[in-house]
Amino acid sequence: MKASYDIFPSDGNINGTLSSLPDKGRIYHSVIDFRGKIYLIGGQPGGKNGDAKSKPIGTVYTESFNGDWLTDSELIQPRARQATTVYDDKIWTCGGLGGKDFATLRSCESYDGKYF
Repeated sequence: MKASYDIFPSDGNINGTLSSLPDKGRIYHSVIDFRGKIYLIGGQPGGKNGDAKSKPIGTVYTESFNGDWLTDSELIQPRARQATTVYDDKIWTCGGLGGKDFATLRSCESYDGKYF
């Protein structure tokens, strides 16, 4: 992905592009808005960097609309193909694939703005 876009579903407007993602070709990740920042969570290398069987990534990046993606935190369990939502003022990342056998994960991690 060469760029990401700030889209408002309520009215369909696109508010410009965000800066280029830190890992070119990342696949099966989550992207979510939390407390005014965009979070890019987990996933796998894709494209020229890997394939669908590559190891999951545990890095969590934030983009605060100033043009920089910053490393924010690390997942306890690197995961790809997970579900992510905001509930009770925390980010929750659940399930997906990970571990040394790239098996189904039956766990959730929550993020309160400081730590996963």
